[in-house]
Amino acid sequence: MTSEANKRRWDGTKRGHYEVWYTTFNVQDRGYWIRTTLRSPHDGPPEGALWFVEFRPNRPPRAWKESISPPESMQLKGKAGEANWDITITSEGPDFRLVPRTLRPFVGTKTISPHLDARISGTLNVGGEEVQLENVRGSQTHLWGKGYGRGWAWAHANFEGGAFEALGGHKPAIASLFATHQEKRWGFNTLFSVLKNRSLSLPSPTGWQFGGTSHNREISGKITCDPSHLAGVTYHGTRGEKIFCYNTEIAKIALDLKARPVFGAPWKTVAEIRETAHYEIAVREPIPGIPLLID
Repeated sequence: MTSEANKRRWDGTKRGHYEVWYTTFNVQDRGYWIRTTLRSPHDGPPEGALWFVEFRPNRPPRAWKESISPPESMQLKGKAGEANWDITITSEGPDFRLVPRTLRPFVGTKTISPHLDARISGTLNVGGEEVQLENVRGSQTHLWGKGYGRGWAWAHANFEGGAFEALGGHKPAIASLFATHQEKRWGFNTLFSVLKNRSLSLPSPTGWQFGGTSHNREISGKITCDPSHLAGVTYHGTRGEKIFCYNTEIAKIALDLKARPVFGAPWKTVAEIRETAHYEIAVREPIPGIPLLID
């Protein structure tokens, strides 16, 4: 993967730096999360790792982690435990940034998605079972910074004609929201929008509800999640701190997109989307009852 957006930001020596490349996608009723990490802590040697997590609706998630040398970019061909993969990722359109431009200088983690609405092809082998991928839909993102935030919620969905992405906080309960549908944008990821958007429920293991309104666009959505489908993992910060992340690639989303020609006109429903969704919450303390599969 040679995209400028996926180019490694670490200079090879700097302390207090972490970097992550990940892709998430669905194959029928299954979900997959492949993660390449780089960590240069303040104390200790630099390190890298490959993660692979599989989600199925009828059994608990399976997760593997394998240590590697600090990577140059996302590993599209790799192995972790009982899983190996050899994939390609393509998409159309420009790189996407969910965090508002005016907030980026003040946010510890920089995020860019070279493939918001990706097409993924190739082969997976999970526990001896081969899975063929042919233009399955998903996403791919690259992030880096000095350390993780205190907590967040993230959601993503691909659907016919577009994609959706959201990033929210616990305290304050704000949200950055963005959707595309039939080449039109529902962009609620400016500074003004983030402060105005509604996080109608705090993100939790059972889901998250949110919404946003502008003069001619409205977006509202609800993530629902079965807690047994969450894979608990531990993110290790550059100063030794721990963030506990709970992720699934088989949540459900109900997303409604509306529009009107001018302010004050009646809203018209443009799309009612009911799809599989990718969902993650991150907190400072472990959530009781959900196993940590990767530490």
